[in-house]
Amino acid sequence: MKAVNEEWFQHPFNGPYINTSYKNNRLGVAHWRSYMEATGGGFNKGGIAGPFVLPAGMELWKLSAYKVGGPKAKVSEWWCAKNPFKEQTHGLRRSLEEAALNGVPLNVYARIASCVKIEWNTLDTLQIIKLNKPVKALWGKFAPMNLHDIKNPKYWTDKNDARLKQMQQSGYDPALGDAVLGGLGAYQLFIPGMIGEDVTVVGYANANEQNYSEIKRLLGINSLPSGPNDLGWSRSK
Repeated sequence: MKAVNEEWFQHPFNGPYINTSYKNNRLGVAHWRSYMEATGGGFNKGGIAGPFVLPAGMELWKLSAYKVGGPKAKVSEWWCAKNPFKEQTHGLRRSLEEAALNGVPLNVYARIASCVKIEWNTLDTLQIIKLNKPVKALWGKFAPMNLHDIKNPKYWTDKNDARLKQMQQSGYDPALGDAVLGGLGAYQLFIPGMIGEDVTVVGYANANEQNYSEIKRLLGINSLPSGPNDLGWSRSK
């Protein structure tokens, strides 16, 4: 079966480009962008592989404040493989275990691993979907990001900027440099052009819970490490 988003990769000269017209339904008007440009720098430079065809039935996950919409609504391009895939040797369950071992909710762990700036998304909800049809996807590691979506604090010129004061009041001093997200070697998928009817929602769960109760029910998990001192815990394969 042909990938449902094949057309967005069909560059006239088979180059590494994506037709970004899918974002605005501008059929017949091609806007070709390089993989790095089309993905907005979300991948490490020089580290984009693919496109690869993901089979129908494959399950994907992400954390987001925005849920999947109706049959014709656009679906986010950014997802992670729920189970081991290519260089990714572990799946969602292992990410949950790492969060528990660090004593933090899944959305805190995922913000660091997935390099999501605070202003971009609250990462409230774990979302798992299943592909109804094959799709083409790019693959690679998350690009490191700063914690906040602001210009580099080391080069603030307006010391009276209200954002700077608010950050200092909240205990984050930009003068000490940027807090950088990433460095955990996590991988992601970029899948342009999907709509609601291309996927089935497997389930949602609260990603901000410290006891992970909703996530455990969704994944069918009975136990997790109790925290950093649970030295006897054996990580899943």
